[in-house]
Amino acid sequence: NNSSRNTVGGEDTSAMNVLGGNRIAININGSAGNDNVILCNNVGLAPSGRSAIGNEIGILNTQTRNNTIGPGNRISGNDTGIKLFETHNTVIVGNSVGLGATGLKALPNGVGLLILNAPNNQIGGNDPLDGNFFSGNTAAGALVMGQFANGNDFLNNSFGLGTDGTTPVPNVGPSVEVSDRASFNRWGDYSAVGNTFFAGPNSPIVFLGGQGNDVLNPRFIFGANSTDLLIDLGGDGPTPNGPPGRTGPNDLINYPVPTGASLIGDDILLSGTLEGQSPGLPLFLQVFSGPACNTSGESVGSGDIFTQ
Repeated sequence: NNSSRNTVGGEDTSAMNVLGGNRIAININGSAGNDNVILCNNVGLAPSGRSAIGNEIGILNTQTRNNTIGPGNRISGNDTGIKLFETHNTVIVGNSVGLGATGLKALPNGVGLLILNAPNNQIGGNDPLDGNFFSGNTAAGALVMGQFANGNDFLNNSFGLGTDGTTPVPNVGPSVEVSDRASFNRWGDYSAVGNTFFAGPNSPIVFLGGQGNDVLNPRFIFGANSTDLLIDLGGDGPTPNGPPGRTGPNDLINYPVPTGASLIGDDILLSGTLEGQSPGLPLFLQVFSGPACNTSGESVGSGDIFTQ
């Protein structure tokens, strides 16, 4: 309790701790529990990393600030891999959450990362090496919930993929789920930094509540059964456009309706409409390539952004 400036683990696997079979493997709590670093540990895995000796919670941060989880932790086989509760300014970088020793097969947690009423934390970073892998978990890869879970930033992370960046290791639940009034969190930023998602048969991103949650500059990788919406407002399939003033996740924001496209030299000129939004507010428009429509008949973007 209230311990600060400690290091759990070391710069490489020679200092690795193997932490399994506990209710909570690593517990940092209290308003003075700050500036701790957790790196290069097996949390919920056997020394080989090929089997689980799980904990109820792998790493728990409660009412702390300025702690760093990573790089180099393997956090798998737990009911919950990482839980941030009423903590802020935690940085989570360079970990695998839900994967075994090879990084290409699942050794699942239930929930990979749970952010509960915890604001202003950073998951990943501007350097691609800062990204985490949230893959193979039996529930959500990352679950953000609670009215005070605001202002969390996800940068350069991969969801549902192995550590090679291409092998599908999908989460059974959504890769990202937001619920219970969690608001103004961001996956990516307005520059070129985003996150990578494997899109399997279920929507990789599901918003069940909250407002102002943004997914910016995402990259989607597709498998043979990638048929559902990439971002699902409400968890109930495609949301039709409607008048302003509706209530629901992200105010059930309308999607643009394209009306035409033409090639002018090396440029593509797109035209379309966007109705039902408050006038005068800035919009960030992202355009995706797509080989086919969703099975619902909706025109759902799939593939990399080619312009914005």
